[in-house]
Amino acid sequence: MSRVTGELGKMADLIKTADGKADGPPATKAEPSAPQQRSVRVVVLALMIAMLLAMLDNL
Repeated sequence: MSRVTGELGKMADLIKTADGKADGPPATKAEPSAPQQRSVRVVVLALMIAMLLAMLDNL
């Protein structure tokens, strides 16, 4: 189980680093607020956990 939580931690770190390094239009557009970024991370992490549990359930 610790391996699973370690993998989820790595995914969360990837999400955090991807926020700052996303390729896109120049920074003329306003950055999303911190609570908005956090809620997006939480939703993505919840989806990853749900997918992982679904895959483990099918084994």
